[in-house]
Amino acid sequence: PLGHRYYLQCVAEPLQAVAYQRWRARPDREPFPAPNRLQRVGLATRILDGIFDLSLVVRGRVPGGTAAAAQQSYAAILREDQRRVYYGRVVRTGGYVVLHYVFFYVMNDFRSTFHGVNDHESDWEQIFVYLSDEGDADPVPR
Repeated sequence: PLGHRYYLQCVAEPLQAVAYQRWRARPDREPFPAPNRLQRVGLATRILDGIFDLSLVVRGRVPGGTAAAAQQSYAAILREDQRRVYYGRVVRTGGYVVLHYVFFYVMNDFRSTFHGVNDHESDWEQIFVYLSDEGDADPVPR
């Protein structure tokens, strides 16, 4: 209806600072050694990246407590049901066999954790794999 908005959220409230620090220090947390993206590119790319990063100043990051609360919520879901559900379909079009996978992501912390562009909670992600349609032969990745 007009004037109504619905949001897909898995977390009601982010963890408070102390609970968030406990979550970060938990012994079962696997370290993720992510090299800085500027270490992998040349000078011109660094300059362009710096200009792009200036635009990110106006955008905020998702508080760490939100990511932590999402992880705890997802862990509770997995305790009840260990299945990791995804959906898929196969489409033949334009000389290709397209494998389309859709899966639910509780928390996409691409910006905060991986120096990406955005963070957002609870959404459907998708992957497309294109294979060359070889008729009766096995499809070939292209």
